[in-house]
Formats: sequence, C-alpha cells, structure tokens
Amino acid sequence: MSVRYKNKNFQMEQNYIKFFDRKVTTLRINHKKIHDIKEIIDLDKLEMLEVLDLSHNQISEIRGFENLTELKALNLQNNSITKIKGLRSLTNMQVLNLNNNMIHKIEGLDTNINLKILKLQNNVIYEIGGLSNLPILNELLLNENKIISIDSLDYLTNLEMLNLSRNSIKKIQGLEKLLSLKLLNLSYNKLNQIEGLDTLENLQFLNLTANKITKISGLSHLNNLNQLGLFENPIDKDLKKKFGSRYYNQKVQEIVNYSRKKEEKEREVIAYIKKLASIYEELSFEDIQSKIEIDLKDLRTLLEDMIFKKQINAQIEKDKTIFLKERIQTLDKSLTPLKKYTKEIDFDKKKGLRVFLSYSTLDSPYFQIPEIAKSLEIYPEIDEIFYWEENSGENIVEYMEKTLKKCNVFVFFCSENSIKSQAVTDEWQAAFQLRKKKLLKIVPVYEDEKFIPALLTPLLNTQFSKNNFTDFVNKLYQEILRE
Repeated sequence: MSVRYKNKNFQMEQNYIKFFDRKVTTLRINHKKIHDIKEIIDLDKLEMLEVLDLSHNQISEIRGFENLTELKALNLQNNSITKIKGLRSLTNMQVLNLNNNMIHKIEGLDTNINLKILKLQNNVIYEIGGLSNLPILNELLLNENKIISIDSLDYLTNLEMLNLSRNSIKKIQGLEKLLSLKLLNLSYNKLNQIEGLDTLENLQFLNLTANKITKISGLSHLNNLNQLGLFENPIDKDLKKKFGSRYYNQKVQEIVNYSRKKEEKEREVIAYIKKLASIYEELSFEDIQSKIEIDLKDLRTLLEDMIFKKQINAQIEKDKTIFLKERIQTLDKSLTPLKKYTKEIDFDKKKGLRVFLSYSTLDSPYFQIPEIAKSLEIYPEIDEIFYWEENSGENIVEYMEKTLKKCNVFVFFCSENSIKSQAVTDEWQAAFQLRKKKLLKIVPVYEDEKFIPALLTPLLNTQFSKNNFTDFVNKLYQEILRE
C-alpha cells in the first residue's frame, strides 16, 4: 500500500489493503522528509483513524487534523515544530508525542481533556504551563528542556510519572498536590537539597542523580520508595561509605529511615540554636557542638542555611557565630534581661546542670511538665531533666532516692495537690536537706503564693503563667542559672 505525497508514492504500514478505505485505523509515515501535513493526499478523509505516526520528518506546522476526531495517538516526534496548535478537534486523543522538536511553550491543549500521555522531551521550553485542562494526564515528559522552576502542576492530580531530568531546576517545589505520583526523575539538574516531597507517599521511584545534593533529608515520608538514584552528588561518597561501596541505592528504605532520623535531629538542633540566639551574643562552634552531636561541617552548613532563611539574625566569623544585637533588641521585653547574662555567664562553669522536676501527677497536664522538660533541655547549660512519670512503671520513692542525688537543681511546682501529696512532700523535704549541705539549689514554682511551704518562701521562685508559656520557661531558666 502506498501514500501519495508531492506526486511521489511512498510505501506505508497500515492494517487495510487500500489507503483510501475510510476504515483505516493506523497509519505510519516515518522518515519521508515530509514538510507539510496538508500535502498528504486525502488524509482528512480517514475519519476512523486512531493512530497516526508522522515522526522523523521535517514538519514545521501542525495542521490538517480537523476531521480526525477519532484519533487517540499522535506521534510527531523528531520534526521541526515550533508551536503546539491545530489540535482542538482531537478531543479523544490520549497520547501525544512531540519529543525532539523546537517548541518554546506548552499551549494549545485546552480541549484535549482525555490526554493521558504527553511527551515534550528535548524542546526549548523554559516554563511549565498550559496543562490545567488535562485532569487525567498520567505521564508527562519534560526532560531535556530549559525549565528552571517547577510550577503549574497542581491540577494534574492523576499524574503518576513525571520526568524533569536534564533541565536547570534549582529547587524541588510545586509537587504537593501530585498525590498519585509514583515516578519522579529530577536527575541532571541543579538541586542542592531534597525537599518538597512530604506529601508524595505513593512515590516508588526517585532519581536525583547528578545534582549538587550535600546531605540526606526530605525522604522521611516516602515509605513506598523502592528505587532511589543519588549517584554523582556530593553526598554520594558518604552514602557509599555508610551503606556499601556498590549499589547502595538498593537499600532504599534504610536510607529513608536514615533521612528520618537526620531530619528529627536537625529540627532539634534548629530549635536549640534559635534559643541560643535569644540568649548569647556570640558562641564558638565548639560551644554549640558541646550540647549536640553534629559534625562541624554540618553545623556550619546548617547555620548558613538558617541565616539565609532568616531563621536567626547572625553572621559567621571563622569558627564562631555572632548573634546580632538587633535580634536581641527585637525580642519580647520579658527576655531583655538575658542580655546581661551573656557577659556574666561562664559557659564552661555553668555546664552540667541536672534538674529534678517535683510535682503532683494530678498537676502534670496543667503545668505541662513534659513540655517544660523538653524546653529546658534545649539550653546549653542544662545537661538533663529528670521527672517521674505515672506510667513509667517505676516506684516513685525509689525513683526519687535514686535520681535526687544526681541533681544539683530542684524545681518544685507548688500547688494544692502537691502540698497534700505525701510523696511530693518527701521529695521537697529531702531536697531541703541536700540544700543545707550546699549540694542542691531549690527553685519553687507557684501560681498562688499560699501553696509555697513556709521553709521555701525565702528562696528564689518563679510564678507560673499558663497564658504565656514561653515567657515562663525563660524566667524559670534564668532562676535556675542565677547564683
């Protein structure tokens, strides 16, 4: 069977004997140097055509498809097309291949609502757009273009495969609503960190090969991930060392768990450094490192990132961090007295504080004891916080006798419940005896002064404020440090 084009006959692949049979459903005209679709004789009469392959020609303009309303697959790859147009009548089209052309913009697809596969590899596209009317799109190929940012993908909620490799993308973003995504290829871009993937819980394949990624993070929610490419990144050497010199990407869930732990640790470190920024004017990296387990290189990178994101107002000079005065001056007024401590506190002298929290278990939810413990542990001078929990399984008396001797600060939460509790009374009285021997400091916390035991009234104390929890914790911290 042959097709006539420019008075020449070409042999074609098709599933009917006669080309002019209007029941033809598949037609392939490849590698024939065709310039103009309109000059293919009687193409517009093939109203039953479902598959049309015009790849590897020299077509520069899409036109002549107005009557091909039954078309489901159109292949125009490897031509010279510069603009997507002439497809309005192809409302049943499911597959469109425009790879290897010269297209600058994604457009002209508003009526192609049944499109499932769109291939635009190796064009000159600079930005993503024109896809909002493709609700059932399943595969999108945009690799080997000039894209610098991931945008305008929110409507593609059925997308399962996205290829953005070999572009100039610097940040992973705009993927939050692609909950069906299973395959994501971002290899050969300019990414320096893994982020923006938290909602992609169905992701199974992630290729980040050949980027500028320096640390493992942003993978903690990817529980279904089973293939991961991280070769040719700065982190590659560390991963090979930790997970094996060959094929470490086969240990995907181990890497995901590793990422999860790293992220949890980083959140703790960030919270800790923010606290330091509100207390000190400057600290060396070694001082910060003394409280947290973090490599000096990672610490510097984290501090630089926090400064860049304006999480702290600081600057780095050699091996120390200087927290700028403007930051301290803009804090809540309740924190301004901390400025005087920045010069008076000897960092080394104040290390090693171990604090015992004494309270009635009935008051734990009201005073927010676990939250207080967690907040105090952030401070560099405090090594550990001890408090008995009702569900711990330990005997309260045995816990008190074992733990109280380890501590040098005793914080007593005075309330009606605590003065009625024999166990709590035993605790504060034992602490009072240790105080007499100068082995322990006592800091009463109260909401109503009438519940402070008479023996403890003269001591330093802090009033509890439920409405301003952060302010209360900072004041309690000051009392713990005060001589």
